[in-house]
Amino acid sequence: MTMCHGCCCGAPTVPGLDHATQLRELRQAVGRAAKVRGTDCPDGCERANAIVVPPSTPGRQAAGRPQ
Repeated sequence: MTMCHGCCCGAPTVPGLDHATQLRELRQAVGRAAKVRGTDCPDGCERANAIVVPPSTPGRQAAGRPQ
């Protein structure tokens, strides 16, 4: 999983959110089921606090794409 932690999402432009805590809690929530990393900007700035979840290998084989 890739969580936006850049210009629009991980910045004070989204008031009232503690972005470091949000990233830490997401990592704790998924545990070993997935890796969670922060990135500057996965695009989709109009949807602040974007998270990109890639499909599993079987999902990709069935034509799944990151959402």
